[in-house]
Amino acid sequence: MFCAKELDSVSISEIKTIVIDKGLFLRRIQLNSRTIEINNIKPVTEDFVKFIEALSKSVIENNGQVIDSPQYLKHKGYYDLTFQFTFVLFIFSIFLLSRLWKMVGAVSLLLLIMPLLAYIIHVRQRIKKNRR
Repeated sequence: MFCAKELDSVSISEIKTIVIDKGLFLRRIQLNSRTIEINNIKPVTEDFVKFIEALSKSVIENNGQVIDSPQYLKHKGYYDLTFQFTFVLFIFSIFLLSRLWKMVGAVSLLLLIMPLLAYIIHVRQRIKKNRR
């Protein structure tokens, strides 16, 4: 059920970015070579809040950065206009497909293909953006 493997130790100087939401929820620690996903739930003790504050200060002192989840998603490219347009087009075409299925048969097939084409365009643009 749980993956019980031994974790490697991490030095503060290796930490490039930490993602903290609302000053309480540690989401991920991004190192130079890998990313550690944390996703903790609501902190129970005051010690954990003090740990988050001390970790944030240490990371900033070592030229790292402390960001929240929206900034992380924007950095990854999930907040760009292409992604939002693709998502809206996908939802709209599914909604339209369910409404127009009985009325028009051929157009429904086109609407079925539209989300796939939008997704392919989105993936191609993301690949081009990552190559730069």
